[in-house]
Amino acid sequence: MRAAAEQEKVIRLLPNDPASYNGLANNQRRQGRSNEAIANYRKGLQLDPGDFSASSALVYTLATGRRYDEVVAARRRLVELRPDSLSEAFEVAYVSFLASGSTRDVEGFFAGLTDKDRESREGRLLRRRWADAQGNIAEAIRLDALLNPKGSTTLASAVRHAASGDMATARAMLDKLPAALRTQLEKEPDNAAAWRNLARIEAVLGHQEEALRCARKAVELLPESRDAMGGPSQSAGLAFVLAWTGDKDGAIKEYARLLRIPYSGLNIYEMKHAPWCAPLRGDPRFEALLNDPKNNAPLF
Repeated sequence: MRAAAEQEKVIRLLPNDPASYNGLANNQRRQGRSNEAIANYRKGLQLDPGDFSASSALVYTLATGRRYDEVVAARRRLVELRPDSLSEAFEVAYVSFLASGSTRDVEGFFAGLTDKDRESREGRLLRRRWADAQGNIAEAIRLDALLNPKGSTTLASAVRHAASGDMATARAMLDKLPAALRTQLEKEPDNAAAWRNLARIEAVLGHQEEALRCARKAVELLPESRDAMGGPSQSAGLAFVLAWTGDKDGAIKEYARLLRIPYSGLNIYEMKHAPWCAPLRGDPRFEALLNDPKNNAPLF
């Protein structure tokens, strides 16, 4: 609250300074004051229409509130600012999928790519993301291999193998990652994101008690009550751990709650096929969550 109050003082002194409005909006998001944040991002952009960072922050805030019509307009502005970016053009098409589950616009985007763009690193990253969203795990794994020819491991790539039923490969890929994270946490014991990442890795490795301990530590360090924007990510990490360690009841209950709050990063159409939701797929309670239109309604 103090930081936002200081920003408001700066605005009174410098009413034509776009950075002041953006700084205030950044703080308001963390306080859960999302509508006020949106208004201030827009004020800042009126003063500096070419500010890509502020435009991106506006898009993110609108998206987390599921205000998809407004997201499309704001994303088109990003395309104007970066007309050569495949990713920005993809994101405009992807909004229709987030809003309704329609695949038409994204399929049209990919159909319009040149072979060069399609096989570029950026093109392959976008195709992998779409394969995940469509549940085409084999294609996502194939693209993983093209994108990581040296075999570098990420949690996401391991989860794809686990979701495909190849738990042995997934665990072999992750086996060395906890040690690096624990070394980091010795230096940064209050790093909530590192605790969350370690928790998810331990969950896929099958270390239930340690995964839950780490996930709860992340939530404790950055609770939603203190940070409305950062806190839900830690809670989503806990939901992931619950799902992958066999507590379907706890995971579904937590996802049900998170689908009704901003900044959780969850979308029902992505969750229908996402590899990270594999342990819950087919559970009638989970499917009911994803088929309830209220869980994709605007949040503010």
